[in-house]
Amino acid sequence: MSIMDAFIPEGALKPVAEGQLMKELTDILVSLEGIEPENEQARAECVIFVHRPTVLVAGRPARLPRYRFVPLLTKGRDDDTVVRLVEKAVIEAVARAEGTSFDDARSRVWVSPWELPCPERELAPNSARILDSLADRE
Repeated sequence: MSIMDAFIPEGALKPVAEGQLMKELTDILVSLEGIEPENEQARAECVIFVHRPTVLVAGRPARLPRYRFVPLLTKGRDDDTVVRLVEKAVIEAVARAEGTSFDDARSRVWVSPWELPCPERELAPNSARILDSLADRE
């Protein structure tokens, strides 16, 4: 099972755009398993917890929305290349949802992968398969 916490301020995105963002985040989670994103069985095991924070910048409400995503990466899937690709894919997905550019979204989107020790899964797909799947999104 793949899990992500998504911190998205209330009203930051239109409902249709947020729905598309959830689809893309699910694609990313499935890709991290080394499985094609279209695999419905794998998609059914992805869970995204959506949190609605109040975001303050310098003690005041943020002028533009700020986002934070915390995908749980099982041990062995947390190498620097995978983390960079996940960060890039999430920022691109948020930029599409907002209708902005990657550069406009980059400073307002934090992706903080968290490693989940999971020894029974050490025989899971290797990083090369995951990298291929995430790189195909570019």
